[in-house]
Amino acid sequence: MPKIVSVEARVVEIPVKGVFRIAYSETRIARTLIVRVELDNGVYGFGEASPSLHVTGETVEGAKSFVELVSDGLRGLRLPEELNVALRRVHFLDTFSSARAALETALLDAAARHLGVRLVDLLGGPLYTEIETDITISLSTPKEMARQAEEYVGRGFRILKLKLGGPASLDVERVRAVREAVGDSVRIRVDVNQAWSLREALWAIPKLEELGVELVEQPTPAWCLECLETLSKTSTVPIAADESAKTLRDIVRLVARKAVDVVNIKLAKIGGPLQAVTAARVAASEGVEVMYGCMLETRLGITAAASAAYASQNLAYVDLDSPLLLQSDPIRGGVEYQGALLRLSGKPGLGIDGVES
Repeated sequence: MPKIVSVEARVVEIPVKGVFRIAYSETRIARTLIVRVELDNGVYGFGEASPSLHVTGETVEGAKSFVELVSDGLRGLRLPEELNVALRRVHFLDTFSSARAALETALLDAAARHLGVRLVDLLGGPLYTEIETDITISLSTPKEMARQAEEYVGRGFRILKLKLGGPASLDVERVRAVREAVGDSVRIRVDVNQAWSLREALWAIPKLEELGVELVEQPTPAWCLECLETLSKTSTVPIAADESAKTLRDIVRLVARKAVDVVNIKLAKIGGPLQAVTAARVAASEGVEVMYGCMLETRLGITAAASAAYASQNLAYVDLDSPLLLQSDPIRGGVEYQGALLRLSGKPGLGIDGVES
């Protein structure tokens, strides 16, 4: 069996198209970490860390330091024979989730390449013939968000995810403006990113239901599970947890008390594709639907997330659009966008051919 001979990480910076704005932050430059694991037979594997202080508690520099710390314990291990040993060394802490996701992805990619199978097959095989992503509209004025919505619908997107940020009355006007611009045939989801109080959410959600909104994501602060539980029990619109569902432990707690209808699984939060598929299985066991989301990642991170999504039970929502929001993408190969549909490569592993410098 081939041995791991090197683990490398480098920071990549990519301008965003315009400004990506949500309730608590805005981004003009996406900073991400590309991890490369190489075996002594020349096989390699890639992974990506896309940290956020607000979500994962990491910086890019911190994630890179974690990768460098762990890499010494990975060199010399045989893949896939000692994959479990490698993963235990990656996940020895609960923190640095995006860095762990990058390492886990790179190890799985290398193992799958060596075995000549796709990562999705290593995760159990695809459960769906195709998956369709939404497209995210950044937080802005009602007029600007309606303009962006018209543009995306004109390009063929059928599902819109609107970033909201309060006050609730203005958020309703944002949704109303978009609905009037695109008509009734387009599906609309909203992501509040914790911006509302419980009182605001109880007032706003019925109005969003009248506008045909199909999902409300993280309407209230992450710490307030009681808020999510109240909304889930009183609303006919499904309520999703994102910032409240960072770890597998969080998801177990949410689904055990049936606090939400949907959990948003992101590799950067949960720690990698294997962790993601496990979290989806936990959610499905209690009848909770699964959404796969992303950070501002390149096609590398999205290919890993799409592989996990295809292999996950109870998949109901897909928000894997970040490469479409970037001005460029250094990744060659991987998942292909056919409009809003995500198609996995037929090549082994992630199907990534390389990363441009």
